Amino acid sequence: MCSFTDDVDGPCPTGTWFIVWSKNKDSKKNPAAWSFKRILIQCTCGYDHTKRGSKKRVCAFPLTHCPAHLEISLHPPTGAILRIRGPPDHNLDCASAMIEHRPREPIAPVVLKRAIEQVQSGARMRAVFRTNVELIRKRGYPGFPKDRAKDPHRWLLNQKKDTRTILRAFRRLGGIKVTQKSEENIDGWLDPQSRDFNRTIAEAVFHYHARLAKEERLEVCVATPEMEDAAWKYGHKGQLLLDGTFGVTDSRLLLFIVMVIDKERKGVPAAFLIFSAPTGNQQSSAGYDTTLLAARTAFTPCTAITDTDLKERGALLAVFIGIWLLICRFHLKQCWRNHRSQLLKGEGQLLSDLRSRMIHFERLLLQQPDEAAACTFIAQEKSNLEHALKAANGGSLPDVATSVLKHLNYLGDGFWLRSGLFSSWSDAGRAEAAKRLRCSVDKVLTTTNHVEGFNGALKNSHLASWKRGGRPAEELAISRAKYASAPGGTELIARLSSQSPDLIPFVAYFPDDETRQIRGGDMVLARQIEIPTIDKLEQVTAFEFTCHSSNSLALEVDPITYVVQILLNRAANCECPDFLAHGWACKHIRGATALMEQLKRQGNLSIKVDDIPFPETCQQAIELQIRLGIVSRGRLTKLSAVETVASTLAGDLRESWSTMLNPESDSDEPGNADSEDVSESAVSEPSTPGLEEAEVSLSGPLMLPALELSLLSSPASAATAAHASPSNAFESQAHSRFMFELGKLQHTLDCCNDAFQISSTPAPFNVADTARIEHLQKTFATLQDQLRLRNGVAGAMAPPDAGASVPRTRLAHQFDQDGPGSNKKARLLPPSPEKRQARKPSHSVV
Repeated sequence: MCSFTDDVDGPCPTGTWFIVWSKNKDSKKNPAAWSFKRILIQCTCGYDHTKRGSKKRVCAFPLTHCPAHLEISLHPPTGAILRIRGPPDHNLDCASAMIEHRPREPIAPVVLKRAIEQVQSGARMRAVFRTNVELIRKRGYPGFPKDRAKDPHRWLLNQKKDTRTILRAFRRLGGIKVTQKSEENIDGWLDPQSRDFNRTIAEAVFHYHARLAKEERLEVCVATPEMEDAAWKYGHKGQLLLDGTFGVTDSRLLLFIVMVIDKERKGVPAAFLIFSAPTGNQQSSAGYDTTLLAARTAFTPCTAITDTDLKERGALLAVFIGIWLLICRFHLKQCWRNHRSQLLKGEGQLLSDLRSRMIHFERLLLQQPDEAAACTFIAQEKSNLEHALKAANGGSLPDVATSVLKHLNYLGDGFWLRSGLFSSWSDAGRAEAAKRLRCSVDKVLTTTNHVEGFNGALKNSHLASWKRGGRPAEELAISRAKYASAPGGTELIARLSSQSPDLIPFVAYFPDDETRQIRGGDMVLARQIEIPTIDKLEQVTAFEFTCHSSNSLALEVDPITYVVQILLNRAANCECPDFLAHGWACKHIRGATALMEQLKRQGNLSIKVDDIPFPETCQQAIELQIRLGIVSRGRLTKLSAVETVASTLAGDLRESWSTMLNPESDSDEPGNADSEDVSESAVSEPSTPGLEEAEVSLSGPLMLPALELSLLSSPASAATAAHASPSNAFESQAHSRFMFELGKLQHTLDCCNDAFQISSTPAPFNVADTARIEHLQKTFATLQDQLRLRNGVAGAMAPPDAGASVPRTRLAHQFDQDGPGSNKKARLLPPSPEKRQARKPSHSVV
């Protein structure tokens, strides 16, 4: 029982005893002042997991109904044992029991104490784990064991296993009831009648609505006094940014960030709008109500920039009458690129030339002075393409002409040039915004990069450090050594060893991949890989290759390039997304190795290079990485020699690599917030096979006139200028979206209607399908009223008052008893019935 003197939390964790419960006489006092503590420990073989409703047994030893248990009374400040009672003897089956699962390994108390102190001082969880690794390397913890395999505790923190423990302890110190549900904590902080009422939080929340029914949602709108001051100082008569993001919590919550721009052109958050997805919502980004976005109407911005989302733009128009709305240039180009990629997909020189011309044409379209000039510019390009394609194809239009003309129609009156919408995305619209802001055009934002960068830093830096991660492989080996001598330990280790962790190395490994090998060779033949530069990294020769992306175009001013490093010590890496996401040798690395072999055969290398035996498996790459001391992802600037002090330091390296550095969020810094030119190859085109080369080949050369920017104002400019208002632009965008989707939806509905008419045995729908059909019928009825209203049909429903949609600040509670000091909890539902959703690649063209 001496272990209780050293550690009052429990006995040796690798034995068969475990703590059932512990009670403190003075639980409300500081633990140092506790006078009496009772602990009940029980043999693991006597614990029946089915009594608590568990179907799967995870205890280290099997159930043998062992009667051994002890109740221990002790004095917490000194650890002195006052009394022990209970049967300590085990039964025969328990004595011969074989270990079945990995035993619990509690974290060393001194490590936990240091971690909590760091969190209290404001450190992020990533810094906590990094400090833990450094202290283990230096053996800086008090009482650090000489042989960790013989120590009952775990000294290396694990992000997946220990983050929750550290944060729960920290939250207790901050007054958060960790045993209480999050929705109850929030409601208690904002309820003036609750004992948990927090005035500071309540003053920062200007709108709150609890989720009391299944059809409702959680709504929380936050603006601190500093944020409100910034909104008035920089947002009133200034520029406003609005964007939504999700994936910030385990529940499916959508966070909208309202941001303003200060004098240094930096984004300053003005409000956070948080709400949960409604029941049955398929996509978080579509499950919100514009009335919530209209909750704050204090200041009046002059201009605003958003993505192409109609709900966001409509909410801003409803709240800020007359605001000038701009569409983010990045999201606009993304829509154009997606539409172009869907129509002009495939291989061949003709398709490549047409894609390049369309990209250049789209850039010039943005610079047209007005809507009429843009329409004229598109009409001229249609005529030029038709004549050139006919001339090159013997007088007839090839099949590819249909796709090109369809894309030009999409850029024109098919979607983006409906009356009034031109001013939302063109340079002319930016000029009008500059006039309203009384500033130069270059001061007007072109993208939502400020808020997008804030989203990235929030999720990938601030919140990512509080999320769970992986388990280090070497630390797992140390923990297994603790129970290797236990009965059945060898069999358990063999079973656990078959479960290989999914880790991504920092150096490339070369599996058999014919596709990437061929693509790498094609890049060498196309001269997309430059001659390498040779450098020395701590006496190790390193070759650096500059690879131009295979999607790069000759017309691009600043095409995407990736740097490939190949070291003679077998290490290789690349900056491309393929390598960063998987760790295998991408086409750029394979192309660089092929170019190096070619230069070696030609005798054009200044130094002698033998064949480099690169790692062939992920495990070999991991071992090479640990041996070379590579502990970070990206371009190598130095090599750290690893000490040879047994396996603990190798485990530390692997821990720092696997748990502290997230491959998907290495950079916390957002990109250039003012940059609007996003490379067309930043998002790869869909891999769906497109037109065959034989279908797009022409009998003669394609002779097209050069594209030039002709800023010729049309006589209709004055007429179109009258339509250039934010409300008309929004209405035009709604028209374009409806007609664009109607073409696809009508065909589907016609097919279903024909099938129903052909069927001779109509069958009823089930209850769930009937509810969805009723919802669709209600949507059709409302839509029919809106269509009648726009066509001037009598009897159409009048549009709702914009001011009536603004929600009022409210606290929604239902108490069983009312009275001063009452601590009765409201009947609250969880924030969202839907699971957390991750961001998916956007293929939208609207």
